[in-house]
Amino acid sequence: MSAETRAIPTGVKHLRPETFAELKRHRYVRVGFGYLVASWFVLQITDVVFPMFGLADAEGIYVLAVLVGGFPLALFAGWVLGSTVAPSGVDSGPSGEFPQGTRRRQMVTRGVTALGLGAAAAALLLRLATVGPPGLPDTDAASARQSAVVNAGANDEVPDGAPQVRASPGGAAPERSVAVLPFVNLSPDSQHDFLSDGLTETLLHMLAQLPDLKVAARTSVFAFKGKNLDVRTVGEQLGVRTVLEGSVQGAGSKVRVTAQLIEAASGFHLWSQTFDRTIDDIFVVQDEIAENVATALRATLLENGEAEGATIRPVGTTSTAAYLKYLEGLSLKAIASYASLPAAANLFQEALALDPHFTEAREALAGTYVDQAETGLITDAQCDEQARIHLEQLRKDAPDNGRARGLLALLDLKRAGRSSDGEALLDELRAAVAQSPQSSELYRWLAWGLAQQARFEEALTWIERGLRVDPLSGRLHWEHGLRLAELKRFAEAEAAQERVRELLPQWSSGYLIGAELAVRRGDLPRGVELYKRGMQLDRGDHEIPVFIAELLYRLRHVEAGDRLLERARAIAPWAPTVRVLELKRAIVRAEFERASTLAANLLTEDVENRRGTYVAAVLGYASAMRSQGRAEEIVPFLSRLEAATPSRSGDSTSFKRTVLGVVTMGARRPDELTPSQRKRALAQLEAELDAHAPRWRGQHWNHALFALARGEREQAIRHVLEDLDHGVGPHADWEYHYLHLDYMSPIRSDPRVAERLEQLDEATRRLASEMTPLLPQLL
Repeated sequence: MSAETRAIPTGVKHLRPETFAELKRHRYVRVGFGYLVASWFVLQITDVVFPMFGLADAEGIYVLAVLVGGFPLALFAGWVLGSTVAPSGVDSGPSGEFPQGTRRRQMVTRGVTALGLGAAAAALLLRLATVGPPGLPDTDAASARQSAVVNAGANDEVPDGAPQVRASPGGAAPERSVAVLPFVNLSPDSQHDFLSDGLTETLLHMLAQLPDLKVAARTSVFAFKGKNLDVRTVGEQLGVRTVLEGSVQGAGSKVRVTAQLIEAASGFHLWSQTFDRTIDDIFVVQDEIAENVATALRATLLENGEAEGATIRPVGTTSTAAYLKYLEGLSLKAIASYASLPAAANLFQEALALDPHFTEAREALAGTYVDQAETGLITDAQCDEQARIHLEQLRKDAPDNGRARGLLALLDLKRAGRSSDGEALLDELRAAVAQSPQSSELYRWLAWGLAQQARFEEALTWIERGLRVDPLSGRLHWEHGLRLAELKRFAEAEAAQERVRELLPQWSSGYLIGAELAVRRGDLPRGVELYKRGMQLDRGDHEIPVFIAELLYRLRHVEAGDRLLERARAIAPWAPTVRVLELKRAIVRAEFERASTLAANLLTEDVENRRGTYVAAVLGYASAMRSQGRAEEIVPFLSRLEAATPSRSGDSTSFKRTVLGVVTMGARRPDELTPSQRKRALAQLEAELDAHAPRWRGQHWNHALFALARGEREQAIRHVLEDLDHGVGPHADWEYHYLHLDYMSPIRSDPRVAERLEQLDEATRRLASEMTPLLPQLL
């Protein structure tokens, strides 16, 4: 071996001069250079053409990846084809050209270039046909979650924690329909959660204004927040043809928003765009995205330019600070706890202080007062006082706001009861639904109003319509379960309440009806489990310990009941439900003087009839006074209350007057009225109850009270026996009604009633024994 050869480093000893000649002979340099030039042209074309087709800028990464991956393939093909053109041993001549080399070299270069470009085009077409353009490139886990939503196959299993959605009852999705999924926050700063939710809220608000376009309701789309679901599954469950999704990625004051409109059935992208803005002009971004989506929808869904002239009203504020307060308030309002609802109201008030013309914040504030009344935080009267002024202002400022119209009708309906005004207000609620058909709460309020008139089947019809609009609304499923229970369809009612807990696992009220239904069928462990879960979720709720304490008293676990009553009293000593339970407890303990004082105070304060509190106070007062031998004081006291209670046609106070009248009639001495006078007076009271509280006829105990007031003892016994036939579960308060209330003393001695009471006593002892090992879970 020569010295020159030894001088070449070991690692490159193969790169001899003849090696470069070999590379040149096989056209590596020319093929490689030609491929790079062609790739540069492809990338320039990509940069110009992609935006014309609505493809995201980030999609160019896939073209670049294919071109880079094709470079070694092109070199390999150049080697093979070069060897074919100039076999080993053929002299290329002095010029270095093979015979006929020019034509063959062109063939090699063109073939290799075509191979690379064809590979790039095939890969891109495959990408677009399967999953479409990606979101912003990001290695963050949140980006992976967003990609999973797009890339998951139609037959993939639903990931753990995803909502167990069911097919829309409406059948095939309307041709013109879209769901706006919650935008994904790809930023490390959680502050941008409100920004991403705000974009979703704005798009829902603005797209809902396009005529003849079905937009999936807010409740249902937010059920998918943070969930990895295939867009095809989303489309099936929400009953829509297209899905709009996107992401928000911020750094400091800068923000990048990517939005894409996808055909749900195929996963094909209809439109995609990226917006780079600052936080200060986020409203401009929202409006711009909405306009772009509306344009895309017009082009793809709304034929013949139907929506070209549609005016899309933006969100009602230009104050970023007010808008962020509003969004934070919405998140707290959705929790609907004793702590979150007042906090939400405060945030909406702060938003209005920053922008007094912010209509959405005013509407949300009024709705929060209604939610507080539903949970028992405030009374219906307080709700009416606080919410009405905002709703009346909204009706002036935004007469096309169907939710404000429906809320105002709901408040009026709670006042009116069942009257000619009540029917007109139900019509007003129906009109509100027609005006804002995407608002699931309107369907719920209308169903509630119909149920107050004992029109349960009609209420179910409207709930089912609402579920077609908003299939993942936990509140609608909750209302559905209530109405099914009133129709004694208990298995279906339990299934509906189970659905509520799936959709709203953190909503304490979603556990209470299920607990009551479990207790009703004698499944105490299940009832205790649900009660406990509800109490853990909302420790500020004073009513849940009241419900549990009442159950424990019925099962004679007095000490445990007292501990829960004390807890409720510590939280809300002023609450009617707490004070009425104290009244019942005093009667059971034979503390009749204290009981009569508690009842008299409640009645003098004109306490609302939440969960029957007013009726319990009237009956408790009469019973406690009789038990003290002071029956002669009952009629004068109740008569004074009746005279002081306003009497307005259709007003809810008429119900109170009727209750006072019934109990007063039962407390009168037999010689005060002739039988015919008594009968006519009671018939009038029945008619008034039918007008203001028609549901009273659904309980045999109420009929027994009327029969006793008429002096018809045998008929009263018949109603009592039918009532007691329901057993301990459905009538767990049998002992209080029939053994402790003095009102029923005339019929306790009847052998048939006594036998039935003895049977219930035995059943109660058995259930009390079963409850004993469960008490530690509740206390």
